[in-house]
Amino acid sequence: MKFSWSPKGLLSAALNPARFKLAGKHIDIPGNELLESYFPEVPLSKGFALEGLANRDSLGYAETYKLGSVDGMRSLFRGTLRYKGFADLMRMFSEVGLLSNKEGDRILLNEWNELVGRAAAKASGETFEMKDTVDVVKSIIGAERAEEHKIIPALKWMGAVPTNPTEVDSSLPPVPKGAVTPFDALATLLSCKLRYEPHERDLVLLSHEVVTAPASAPPSDTFDPATNEVYTSTLAVYGSSSGSAMSKTVGLPLAFATLQVLDNGVRTRGVAGPFGEEIYRPVLEGLDAVGLGMRETRVTGGEGMARSMLRWML
Repeated sequence: MKFSWSPKGLLSAALNPARFKLAGKHIDIPGNELLESYFPEVPLSKGFALEGLANRDSLGYAETYKLGSVDGMRSLFRGTLRYKGFADLMRMFSEVGLLSNKEGDRILLNEWNELVGRAAAKASGETFEMKDTVDVVKSIIGAERAEEHKIIPALKWMGAVPTNPTEVDSSLPPVPKGAVTPFDALATLLSCKLRYEPHERDLVLLSHEVVTAPASAPPSDTFDPATNEVYTSTLAVYGSSSGSAMSKTVGLPLAFATLQVLDNGVRTRGVAGPFGEEIYRPVLEGLDAVGLGMRETRVTGGEGMARSMLRWML
């Protein structure tokens, strides 16, 4: 995984509380439990090994998109896609104090290889020599977990723990001046270590799935999935020499909406989201014209991705 947008945004999204409905159950996840409550399998495409995290409050979208009452839905969920292994690694980062954004946890760094040691000392309240950082990390998260998820090689590659003094990483950014939170220091380090190289391209994945049942279907778990209709709308955009996928998928919708305003095609005044047809219809048409249209399918029968998501509840 690399960054084509704000590392702070990605890291903070892993700490937010979430609300959603799944298989008739309302579920609330506190922010400090989000990383351990991830969905290990998201079968979006055979070409990607993906997992998912719940993304903030999903229930509000029922009103935003006029979907009807949440009580009448079996599931309503918005999530964030990540490559497999992301949640486990971020959870271990959190356990050693790297995701702390509290003012009282600010640390002073002389070198980047002190980052994990200083953060772990704040998180644990213990004092130890920086040369013992790797052993401290193993004691906090467990030696077996550290080995399984290869966190020590990852931290060494980042330059965040002491390594061979003869190994100098010239790709590291300047060490922050003054006291910073471990969260801010980590974001600064990752923005440098995980930046895209000129020959690399990013990828944006977006998937919507709507599963409908006949009006005559009973509002319970006993309905026959064979009568369902599963609608999917998927977008996969790769970056190119003309721009990153992130810049295209974020910038072009705004550009098309701006053109509509300049052409007096939008009667709405003030700050407004893209919920009115006078706004979203021209934007979707413009995106389709430049090759950024959604690929839509409809299948009769089945439960969509709900079956794999339900394993999370077991």
